[in-house]
Amino acid sequence: MTDVLNPPLPSTARSRFRPLKVIALAGRGASARHVQAAFAEHDQFTVHVINPAAPDLSRALTKPDLVVVECDLSDIGAGPAVERLIAGDLKGAPVLVFADALAPDAARRLMRIGASEVLETASATSDIVAAALHASGARKNETSARLSAFFSARGGVGVSTLSVELALAIARENPRKPSSVCLIDLNFQFSAAASMLNVESKFNPSAALEPERVDAQLLQAYLSQHASGLSVLAAPTSWRSVRAPADGIACLLDVAATQFDHLVIDLPHSLSAVSEAVIANVDELFIVSDLSVPGIQMLREAVLELDSRMRSGGQPTIVLNRVPRHGRGATLTLDDVRRVIKGDRLHVIHEDASIAAEAGERGESIMQVAPDSMLAREIAAAVRNAMPRGAQTTPDNRKSAFFNLMRIR
Repeated sequence: MTDVLNPPLPSTARSRFRPLKVIALAGRGASARHVQAAFAEHDQFTVHVINPAAPDLSRALTKPDLVVVECDLSDIGAGPAVERLIAGDLKGAPVLVFADALAPDAARRLMRIGASEVLETASATSDIVAAALHASGARKNETSARLSAFFSARGGVGVSTLSVELALAIARENPRKPSSVCLIDLNFQFSAAASMLNVESKFNPSAALEPERVDAQLLQAYLSQHASGLSVLAAPTSWRSVRAPADGIACLLDVAATQFDHLVIDLPHSLSAVSEAVIANVDELFIVSDLSVPGIQMLREAVLELDSRMRSGGQPTIVLNRVPRHGRGATLTLDDVRRVIKGDRLHVIHEDASIAAEAGERGESIMQVAPDSMLAREIAAAVRNAMPRGAQTTPDNRKSAFFNLMRIR
């Protein structure tokens, strides 16, 4: 575990929600072993070696993130064969070509028709991985969505409420851009986002989500739309345990990251493989708790544990939510919390049940329903680090453009 006050340095490469699928077309055993060895110590890749002479090759090349082709460009027929492969079966997937003999004319031609890079077979492992990361990051139509996530180790502390508040605030920053933000509720068993927004739940997490079939069209079929323009991926509320296929959910998140500028994710209370992948990729992580002894104990453990999992190297934002005003009914004080939780990103949001209830009944955000309330101001202060820069509040200017934006026109 890392010290909350001294987070680790940022990683140079951030993994995606799922490992990158690498298909290596290698006919010789030595070449196949070389490719596998190059990626063996990098868990962001999964390598599948296929003989290029195998029948029904196009079927085996279903939706790869990267294709590695081994060939001898001194062979008069090798270059044209690779050209046909790039132009036909790969359908735009990035390609790395490893060649025993680099014929300059053949290499230039391959680059012109779409090969990302042509490397010598004996290239160093670091060069191969660097080329693979560059190629897979340069895919057509891929964007890098900004990711904010909310987590709590216990239920009933208002995680879904804060997720909705942030998502709606960002959506209203770009009202004419429907691809601006998507709210994703991964708490499948007790999903609350769709109900809070009064939108229909279209996503069935128990359905067979085969990674090869997950694409933008399937994602669109699962999305609900709020009047603000916010897209919502949420399942119906269920008291029964929901078993969602982790690979399929991860692929769905990957597709969402290419379709939206911002993803706001409401995480479940337990750490699953998908939750850990989200936290490893997060730009802004909010850890939420209440002002109770069990809540603060779990909060302290969560802060230490999740801080070490954030590969971006940033600190999580800690939110104490639904705190009784004037300390009524609270066992602990904020000074008690600050002695236990070391960090300068601690925000307090006091309880106001009547405003929260009105917002829920209207399917709206608290910041829209009661923009001048203390509750709205405290929420805005807590989430401002995840807002687009032009809408962030400043500590000494509560009447900023952010709040004007939130007012009912």
